[in-house]
Amino acid sequence: TYDFKLPEGVESVKIQIISKEDDYKAAQRGDIALDDIAFRVCTPPKVEVVASRKTNDLLNLCMGDDLVLKAQIKAKGYFEKPIPGYLFQYTTKDPSDSSFDPISDWKDLGDVQEEDEYTIPDPANHPAFENVERKEKVRFRVVIGEFNYLKDQRALWESLDEMSPCRNVSFSTIPVEAALNCDLCEPVEKASIISADPSTVITTNNNQEKEVVLCPDKVANLTTETFMPTNPSAMGISVGPNDEPRRYVASWHKGSKKASGVAGSGSAADNRVSFYNVTWKDADWYYLLVKDIEFPNEDGKVCWRWDSIHVVAADHPTEKLINPDEFCEGTLASEPIKTIDGFKLEWYDGADSMRAKSISEPVVGAVTQGESPKSFWYALNDEKTGCRGDMTEYVVEVQSVDEPLVSPITYLKTEVENGNALKPTAQSPNAIVGDPSCQIVWYNDDETGPIDEADATPTSAEVVGLNGNLTKKYKIKQVNALGCESEFVPVSIIVSGYPAPTVKDFSVCENSPLLKDTLVATTNGVDGGNPASDFKLVWYNSKADGTIDDSQEFSQIELSPTIQKASPTERTKKYTYYVRQRLKSNPAAESAPVALTVTVYTNPKLAMVETAPKCLGESQNLKEMFNISIEDCEVRYYENGTPTTADVTEAGKYLVTGSYVINKGEADEQTCSSEEEELNVVFHELKADIIGLDKTCPNVAVDLDLDLTLGGGLAESDLVYSWTNSSNNTKAKTKTYNTGSAGLNNAGDLMKVTVEVSSAACYGANAVKKVKEIVVGEGRLEGKIKFSEPDNAQQLSDVISANNLSFNS
Repeated sequence: TYDFKLPEGVESVKIQIISKEDDYKAAQRGDIALDDIAFRVCTPPKVEVVASRKTNDLLNLCMGDDLVLKAQIKAKGYFEKPIPGYLFQYTTKDPSDSSFDPISDWKDLGDVQEEDEYTIPDPANHPAFENVERKEKVRFRVVIGEFNYLKDQRALWESLDEMSPCRNVSFSTIPVEAALNCDLCEPVEKASIISADPSTVITTNNNQEKEVVLCPDKVANLTTETFMPTNPSAMGISVGPNDEPRRYVASWHKGSKKASGVAGSGSAADNRVSFYNVTWKDADWYYLLVKDIEFPNEDGKVCWRWDSIHVVAADHPTEKLINPDEFCEGTLASEPIKTIDGFKLEWYDGADSMRAKSISEPVVGAVTQGESPKSFWYALNDEKTGCRGDMTEYVVEVQSVDEPLVSPITYLKTEVENGNALKPTAQSPNAIVGDPSCQIVWYNDDETGPIDEADATPTSAEVVGLNGNLTKKYKIKQVNALGCESEFVPVSIIVSGYPAPTVKDFSVCENSPLLKDTLVATTNGVDGGNPASDFKLVWYNSKADGTIDDSQEFSQIELSPTIQKASPTERTKKYTYYVRQRLKSNPAAESAPVALTVTVYTNPKLAMVETAPKCLGESQNLKEMFNISIEDCEVRYYENGTPTTADVTEAGKYLVTGSYVINKGEADEQTCSSEEEELNVVFHELKADIIGLDKTCPNVAVDLDLDLTLGGGLAESDLVYSWTNSSNNTKAKTKTYNTGSAGLNNAGDLMKVTVEVSSAACYGANAVKKVKEIVVGEGRLEGKIKFSEPDNAQQLSDVISANNLSFNS
């Protein structure tokens, strides 16, 4: 016989008989026939369903007894390419009964699945066992087939007879039989078992499961407060507010029903209400097992019930509002968004939620520049979990614009007469100093405007016949990119018929000898008019903002190191003065004031730094021994008046100075120098030699010592010792050393003793290492002996081999 499988989609078959011989003689010809040709549908292989429990256990199922059904396929290779599908079913009727309907009486446990197992974790609460009596059997089977066919063509394969060759599914023939045999309770509302005290809110999620959402600082106070045992009236138990003790025991199980149970507080004493508290870190599924001991079942056993609740750990809200961008006072176009989806915001006037007052939502646009920056605080309440966030600061900043610094802007009459006068800021570029990011806007003196700066430029018509000074007054303000404006600042534009004095800014070092006498300026004469000698100089101090202080006039400005002092923190400090020239004969005839600046440069300051000594043979970098207040200074070192480099190898006292040059290349070039400071360079000197016998008798240890030579302030207390030898493990960290006798046993034995002496400065390659060899002699020890005792003037010292040694004690 020959079997073969047709590929899917083939609709016709051609059968040929091919001869093995090429030549058939007439006598050899015979009839050839094919018989028993059969076509059939390839149904899936035979399948059986088995259970994870033994037969006796299957008939005694109860709560918590997992029932696992598994499909066993005889020829699983059939499903190498198509995906196998499994449909597990159950029935509470007997399939052998004549009234059994093979379609409607088999119920699905679930959908068609790819897994060959199906688990019923809690048979007593599963729909398959819902309408059966105790010990009444429930039967299970499995249907297999190609996944999509089994799922999508159900109406087709269910309509065909089980024995039909066109039914492309297989059924397990021997069902698994199971039954409940546990102590079922009388019907009771499941939700009535687990409850909670008023501080804990129990909700129901989308899966109709009880749930408590727990914030990090909260505790879920679970209880059986509202639970009543089965049929309390039959037990003679009242259900009013003064009901009798409830006779049941409760245990709580974390994570699963199989977890070890914990008796809730209250269940051990008189079997009253059970309480169980769950903290945020222990959030999980919790299962409650209640044993109703007041209502025994027909066989006297206790009735059990399960309930469950999911304690969910929720976090504090961490979302934050974005602080509003800075804005100009009164110009905020619209209020910023102060809401976060899913959260309720509570606003306060301070950071401490216990003391701060609750306020309404702040109006950002109402904050003034004088209040800026102004802080509000808020806390988020999660509308879903109820968890509250920390107090968070919300800062509102209203931009301000400082007033520009202004000095008088002066023109000479001759500069204006020709009609080519520059704009005020071009005439005196430093007269108006504002924020580079802002724009200067000009106004008339009565604050009308704005006007173009060119309108404030003096014209030739205004100086016709001018005899003296012409003063024009305007006001300016500076405006930033947001449109924020400063206050008005007055500006004086002076056209002088008299020339201003000639001045030169003055730069000096701190405490310079040039800071003496008075500031110098030179008067200038009028062409065709008064000579320079007809004018005198009038001096003024400046205000804190650098503008002229014309409240007091001086005939001169004194220069002195006690007046023009250096800054204690900055490299330079500027002093601004003003001077004008005035006709001696007419106080009203005067020039416009001009500014003169005295800049005092701070001398460098040296601060000594304590450094650890170096070891003799190393080098000391002098830069490590001080700090200098001004970084780009030139530093010079001297030894006995002779310049030297920063790296020195000899101990001694070195001088150091720091300096920098100002007015470089000009006639008044100066060097700003520090005070000379003395650097005391110390090198520790360390020498050591081993003192002691280099020969000993058998089994006799040797005492060794060190001959030390120390210098540069190095003390013995600063030294570290390390002794070892080549013959035994005797080590020491002291100045003296006993070798021990091990290894000095026989004549000719050689011991090498090594010592390393170091200090904080002289260590590593600079430490002293010495080696001494000790040998064991063959004959008598040749050496000296010495006798002495306290309070005895006699002493005796001689070689050991001497005869007639005598010492009187």
